[in-house]
Amino acid sequence: MLPAKWDQLDRNGQNDDVIDTLSETIRLYAGRADGHYSRGCAYYENEQYDLAIKDFTDAIELKPDAQAAYYLRGAAFVQSNKYGLAIVDLTTAIILSGEVWQKASADDLRGMAYQKIGEQAKANGDFAKAKELESKR
Repeated sequence: MLPAKWDQLDRNGQNDDVIDTLSETIRLYAGRADGHYSRGCAYYENEQYDLAIKDFTDAIELKPDAQAAYYLRGAAFVQSNKYGLAIVDLTTAIILSGEVWQKASADDLRGMAYQKIGEQAKANGDFAKAKELESKR
């Protein structure tokens, strides 16, 4: 379980303090995916995408069905211009999605990645699917 301090720090946008707290949590509670996932989120917000990718990877290794970690690692890959890797992770996030909004968001982001690599037909398909799913919310 994450320390209570996390909620307070997160609301105040103090990501460096969050990262320090989560690093200590990861040290104390080794083998827990949630610490890596949460620190990855803080790194992502700090635009430290390589560090976010590493933490999301660690979270996935500890919890292979961590849909949100796949999604956010895919988003970090998009931010790092690693579109092929993003497409792989976002496809996995879509497969693991349990909620319509998760699928729609992942489809939309994967569409952007396809667009960046010049696969406009696949991008259009993902954008259409995202729009369709959004209409069902």
